Amino acid sequence: MKHIHEVNFSCTRNPVFTRIRQALSLLPACAVFAVAPGVASAQSSASETLGIEEIIVTAQRREQNLQDVPIAISAFTADTIEKSMFTDVADYVTKVPNASYITNGARSRRQISIRGVTNFLGFVGTSTTGFYVDDFSVGISTINPPIMDIERIEILRGPQATYFGRNALGGGINITSKKPVDNLEGSVMADISRFNTRDFETVLNIPLVKDKLAMRFNTKVVTSDGNIENINSTGGGNDIDYKYVKSSLRYTPTDNLTIDTMFMYAEEDVGMREGVPSGVFSNFAGNVLFAGQFPDRDGDGNSDPFVDTVGFYPENRDRTNFNTPQSIGTNLRNGVVRIDYERKDLLFTSITGIINSDFFLNGDIDGSSRDFFNEFRNLDRESTSTEFRIQNTNDSRWQWSIGALYAEDDGDDWNRTFVGAEMVFGLPEFFLIDREDSSARNDTWAIFGQVDL
Repeated sequence: MKHIHEVNFSCTRNPVFTRIRQALSLLPACAVFAVAPGVASAQSSASETLGIEEIIVTAQRREQNLQDVPIAISAFTADTIEKSMFTDVADYVTKVPNASYITNGARSRRQISIRGVTNFLGFVGTSTTGFYVDDFSVGISTINPPIMDIERIEILRGPQATYFGRNALGGGINITSKKPVDNLEGSVMADISRFNTRDFETVLNIPLVKDKLAMRFNTKVVTSDGNIENINSTGGGNDIDYKYVKSSLRYTPTDNLTIDTMFMYAEEDVGMREGVPSGVFSNFAGNVLFAGQFPDRDGDGNSDPFVDTVGFYPENRDRTNFNTPQSIGTNLRNGVVRIDYERKDLLFTSITGIINSDFFLNGDIDGSSRDFFNEFRNLDRESTSTEFRIQNTNDSRWQWSIGALYAEDDGDDWNRTFVGAEMVFGLPEFFLIDREDSSARNDTWAIFGQVDL
């Protein structure tokens, strides 16, 4: 994808309370402009000569002009996020050079790759991309937090140990939410689109004590029939049911003290794994799992899947034939308390939070109209952390930051795989062929610091 070095064009939408979008009825001009994502890059100086609006980022845990940050970084502003209608990590990752993703079922199970280093959300503490929301690490539980009422998204490429530690080998993603303000304001959005998709969002900001205390509420509900049809009457398609609520409280008792608290809850349930049959078996599936079930039609030594009425990709792009319903999703809970205290030319910051997620995948895993195998899997993740740092805030040539971090990451995996009615290998139906019960815990502590000239 061609990389655009400054904010250029985007297809805009009217800021009205009710909007109707049709994915296949975009104007030709919008289709042209769509190849120019609204992403700003730190490697460009074009904004200085063209007078583009200054973009402030916090990649180094302090507010800086994007052009002054010596890091390979791409940033999306609130205006770009709104106009581009970002709802998923895939929406913005694919607009960044040297970044991509693959899906693994539910939206919280994306695997992000930055500069060829892939983030696997599996074993506890194995993330390779530092993922932060308002400076709190969420990567242990999700790499796809809800995108709503967001001020800025920053994607940093390359190792980010100092500011995005805890396995930020590939890079870091930093999402900054909009904070409560001292004004009564709000918005309502109703979005209707293809596949009977309904997207409702609300934002409400309430000042409680003038110049001292304010609250902000966000809600989001998305339902859809999905773009994939299951032609089997006993299975289900990739329908979506997604709910999200977030509340924030900002307390500023003095000019130099700010206390922010946030609670978020997200609930996702989709009808099946994303995708359609590819017609390709892995070596394990072809030679072991389905050995002897399908003939080797092309002579490559591997079993070949049968054409299951719907055909294979790319001829088939929107149909499946699953004979057993699937249910995939994640429940996510997150709470954070942040304290900022500024004295003279120093800023003291503490961030303490907890995040918990429950991922589930139940039902058909062979992906065909024949009842071979059914799987039931649950992955529970929980992480608590406390971070404290000090940094200077003056205009000194020396810009420095030091701090310490302690975190506890816990995970439990539960998995059962049963033989279906086809009785593969002559085994009876409901025969248990795979079982996993595991628990893991990682305790992490670190002292970090950085000085910039």
